[in-house]
Amino acid sequence: MSDKSDKSAAESSWTWYWADPDSAAACVPQAEEIVQKLISGRWQEFGKEMPKASRVADLACGMGAAGRALLSGNPTADIIGADYAEISEDADLPFPVRAGVPLENLPFDDAEFDAAISQFGFEYAGEEASGELARILKPGGKIRLLMHHAQSVVVQANKVRRNLLEAISSFGATDAARSGDRARLQAGFGKLVGQYGEQPLILEIATACRDGFAMSEVDRTALLDGIDAGMQRELTILRELKQAAQSEDDINALIKRTASSIDWARPEVLEFDGKAICWELNGTRAEA
Repeated sequence: MSDKSDKSAAESSWTWYWADPDSAAACVPQAEEIVQKLISGRWQEFGKEMPKASRVADLACGMGAAGRALLSGNPTADIIGADYAEISEDADLPFPVRAGVPLENLPFDDAEFDAAISQFGFEYAGEEASGELARILKPGGKIRLLMHHAQSVVVQANKVRRNLLEAISSFGATDAARSGDRARLQAGFGKLVGQYGEQPLILEIATACRDGFAMSEVDRTALLDGIDAGMQRELTILRELKQAAQSEDDINALIKRTASSIDWARPEVLEFDGKAICWELNGTRAEA
């Protein structure tokens, strides 16, 4: 697949992802409530530290979870979001968003913002994004990035989900369902249950495939096409997550690459119950 096709598939997948209400409802969908509160609290605190009416760029904002939390700490903040995905104009967002925008080419003026934030998004962008981050900030402008940690509970959980989806796709579950091959379907899912246990994802897709046997050919085709499309979109996102998750070396490389324009504090790892959740990276735009 060409780079252009890869980018198109990624944009389509993220647009699909943010159209899901569950993705919009929380800072980290499917995370424990206490983890949600911890992350939300980091944005509330950041907002409280800002002067009133600070202009803030929320980069790779998705449905605005980080910006919403920041506003609860500083309701006067003037936030504008930017995201690579096509965020619906009908989305219930408390601030405007520039959709379809790569972080490597932001549509903002030089030194336009007092602060810039990003939650689980900046790490997906190319190296040029760090130059854009510095460019749009005023001298002394504040930065806070929450970034996926390569060993975090989120990344590890999604690794299992990625492996399951790849295995389901590899043994041809939907092809077996299309052809009525019950034995192949049972053998494939039986092997996965033996390897991973009765994971909800396995049971969900296995049940849907079996339900297709009782449908008309038209309805069965529509169901299975939907399953295939959903699996491929999610796999695109999960594979991007694998590449984007940051090791300590990755974080240090970012700091070194931007040292001339951004003064960084020491990177921190947010943890819960002794397990990594994410990196927190705070910085200040260097004075001109």
